[in-house]
Amino acid sequence: MNTIYKPDHTLFSSLCKTQPKYRALAALIEHAIDNKMLGFEQKLPAQRLLADSLSVTHGTVTRAYALLEQRGLVTAKLGAGTFVSKVIELSHFEGDTDFASSMQPMMGQQHVMTNALQSLSKDQRALTDVMIYKLNGLTSHQYFFKQWLADKGFDCLNHPLIFTQGAQQGIFTTLATLCESGDTVIAESMCYLVFTMRVIRLNFH
Repeated sequence: MNTIYKPDHTLFSSLCKTQPKYRALAALIEHAIDNKMLGFEQKLPAQRLLADSLSVTHGTVTRAYALLEQRGLVTAKLGAGTFVSKVIELSHFEGDTDFASSMQPMMGQQHVMTNALQSLSKDQRALTDVMIYKLNGLTSHQYFFKQWLADKGFDCLNHPLIFTQGAQQGIFTTLATLCESGDTVIAESMCYLVFTMRVIRLNFH
């Protein structure tokens, strides 16, 4: 296989009992990365050879590798193969995380952003779509996040997702969805003022 990695057939069979084979394979490889069985820049097995080893189709391996690349765990190099991307250890994060600010902690998402932006730079139409706000996001957004949530155990593949711009709009949208006419919404006195005023203005009746 041109790699020292040997897939765990028993674990793969177990994972296949609860999810499609390509997702099971992606989970198997992610497990290998997390447990240091696959290291940074190590080459993954050739797709055809891995397919034969696990008795799955070539398409199953292709989809698994594509899913891993979406997650930023591997990188496909044209003509060379697929390699494990650099995994940043939690202890290597620079600086402290200030949860009182609106800045997100740096957890290695830079690599994912790099791949996404490189892909967008090659598709001007997709780049234009991303710059225009749409309530339910793009079709590709719906697909990607539904798959991501499904990986986390949420049954949402047959339900539309609504994208919001920030937590305030998210909370407000959730309340507007759950509440009916005449419902009372109670908020703490120290709650975000603008949010509280919007709830009072709606009254939900």
